[in-house]
Amino acid sequence: MPMSSHLLKNQSWLGTLFGLAFIALVIGLTVELNQMSRSLDARELAILCVKVSIAMTFLAGLIIWDRKQWSSANRYKTMALALLGCMMLGTWATLLANRLGTHLRKSKIAQVEVVKEDAYYQGGVVISPDQASGKPDRYLSIFKWRGKTYELSLDEPLFSRKEAGDTVALEIQTGLFGYRYVKP
Repeated sequence: MPMSSHLLKNQSWLGTLFGLAFIALVIGLTVELNQMSRSLDARELAILCVKVSIAMTFLAGLIIWDRKQWSSANRYKTMALALLGCMMLGTWATLLANRLGTHLRKSKIAQVEVVKEDAYYQGGVVISPDQASGKPDRYLSIFKWRGKTYELSLDEPLFSRKEAGDTVALEIQTGLFGYRYVKP
């Protein structure tokens, strides 16, 4: 068997491995972004994800750019792939690390004041429950805690059968980087 065909076989397995890793990354990122909907500090957590992703992309770019044996076309293709991969990997790794860090800290029971909870149906329309047919797509739960108003878009209602102004106990978990989640 010639040496060149042996290398091509190894490269096809490498491409398959990268493809499977990419699919796993997309699935993992989807799960983490769904979990992010329970975060009380979603904006700040998203900013941290962008910072980590940019740092990873910059480092990968330096490593790739230093490869002198690559042609410029291959270098640019690899840079584009590294940019996409690092942005996704950095976001996933940051979200996962923060959420897994919730197991290192004790959760707190917080007394929150219900502002309102609306059910959203197809197309983002808010309909009163007596007019609706079928299960809602999402629930927008709004509450006050420590003088600040929080909005969470969830798959299930957070405040079943509670009225505005009611006080409810929620379990709040703090992640590895200090960003908080409402425990399901």
